[in-house]
Amino acid sequence: MKKILIGAVAALALTSCATILNGSRANVTIMCPDAERANLTVDDIYYRDVQFPITVSVKRGFSPSVIRVSDGERIGSTYVDKTFNETTLWNILLGGIPGFAIDAATGSITKPEMDSYIIYLDHTYPDVTVPYRPQDPLL
Repeated sequence: MKKILIGAVAALALTSCATILNGSRANVTIMCPDAERANLTVDDIYYRDVQFPITVSVKRGFSPSVIRVSDGERIGSTYVDKTFNETTLWNILLGGIPGFAIDAATGSITKPEMDSYIIYLDHTYPDVTVPYRPQDPLL
């Protein structure tokens, strides 16, 4: 009976393995060969005048994270797509549905597809507004 109780307590304590072991954020490295220093935006969090390469934290979850780099004249961006986090599979052994549900709720069920990303900057162009001109009727 004592072994069953210890096993049950251990199973409850170790549920949501991915949340406990990995957390709800993941680190990725950003490299930008076109600029030594630039402004960086990650998931709507702004970092001013960072030096590359830099390691930043992105949200785990089902939607991709957006990373933008800008040096004032040029801009570059990429999406951080997510894949399945294998650590979540431990929930099957240690408690099943409750741990899996906690991992899904915190977003720990996913991880970034890659550990590092290279962002190249493109020249930005000023907004050009072209007025609407209806076609001249044929005479």
